[in-house]
Amino acid sequence: MVRQETNTPFRTFYGKNTFHGNSGLVCTLAGDPARPDWRGADIKRIQILSNEKDTLIRHYFVYDAPCPITYRDLVARVKLPGKPATGTRTVFSKPLLNKVPEDPELLRVTDS
Repeated sequence: MVRQETNTPFRTFYGKNTFHGNSGLVCTLAGDPARPDWRGADIKRIQILSNEKDTLIRHYFVYDAPCPITYRDLVARVKLPGKPATGTRTVFSKPLLNKVPEDPELLRVTDS
């Protein structure tokens, strides 16, 4: 679901997936930059800034964007709270500012 936000030209995305498996394994894959198989082809570089196992990951991404912008970067805080009683896990992601110096060659994503 995509929603136009008020007072900004940006839209937000809400996605919901259901899968049957080990959510801890998903968190492990997302926190391991040596495992590129979980991410899309548009992500050109990823750096894990911090990883609090199964609860919080801070990523630095560089990814390809459509023309006329060649590459964008994003510093993201990804919270992964789980509910042991139900086995569900919700992912919350938002940009982090002032954690990685900006590269003048890239367009920094700063709004969530």
